[in-house]
Amino acid sequence: VAIINDMDCVPAKMLQAEDRVWRIGQKEEVTIIYPVYKDTIEEVVFNIVNEKMKNITEAIEGKREGYFDVGDSEAIIKKDKETILQEIFSKLKL
Repeated sequence: VAIINDMDCVPAKMLQAEDRVWRIGQKEEVTIIYPVYKDTIEEVVFNIVNEKMKNITEAIEGKREGYFDVGDSEAIIKKDKETILQEIFSKLKL
C-alpha cells in the first residue's frame, strides 16, 4: 500500500510515482491511495488531474476516461477524514 499525500497537476508525474511502487519484481498486489478531503486544495487538484486525463485519453485513445479509478469521484470526495483513514488502515491490514 502506498499513500501519496501530494498530488501533482501533471498526470505523468503521478504515473511515474505510481510506477516506482509497481516496479519490476513486485509480485504482491499494489494499492495506491490519494487522500482527498472535501473543501481542500487536494479536491481542486483531484478535479484538475481527472479532467486532464479525460482530455488526454480522448485525444490519444478516442475514449474519455479519468485518471482515478474510483467510479463516482464525488462520492469519494464527500467522505470525511475519519472514513478515509479507516479505509487506509483496513487496506494496510493493521
